Amino acid sequence: DLAYAAASYTRDNLADQLQRYAYSGVAAVLSLGTDPGEMPFSQRVEQERTGGTLLLLAGKGLAGPNAGPGDAALKPSAWSVATEAEARNAVRQEAARGVDFIKVWVDDRGGTVKKTPPEIYRAIIDEAHKRKLRAIAHVFYLDDAKDLARSGIDGFAHLIRDREVDDEIIALIKQHGIFVMPNL
Repeated sequence: DLAYAAASYTRDNLADQLQRYAYSGVAAVLSLGTDPGEMPFSQRVEQERTGGTLLLLAGKGLAGPNAGPGDAALKPSAWSVATEAEARNAVRQEAARGVDFIKVWVDDRGGTVKKTPPEIYRAIIDEAHKRKLRAIAHVFYLDDAKDLARSGIDGFAHLIRDREVDDEIIALIKQHGIFVMPNL
């Protein structure tokens, strides 16, 4: 349950989890866009000082209004952006916090919300690249994935789920060197 998960996201718990990853041979982990407050950033500094699993952060992810994380409990830890200017400002603020990646949600949650429009995610990708940051997308639809690829996205947090991938998206992923993180 998310209330338990949020309550257990403490410095000690995070340090314990990172030690477990290191013991298991995991060199790096990436937290993708729902990092609460500043604690993960200070914990990352501690990890770098003491060694062990590298903690990479995307800080607060970005999405159109109400289109961020699917669970309401996580939404306060994401940026809600309605204009290109808001999107660029949010990227600048996350970059100033020292994030390693910028996360953007492009999903309509099964038709329940308006997904982040192309002009917004293109501004996010562009501003991230201006700051030498890679942009990762949460995506659901094949057509969105194709446009994100053409728009310069660096990675997908998972792949398409509305239909099977086709030759075009495979070619776009290869052409643009996009990484894909599989989900189980």
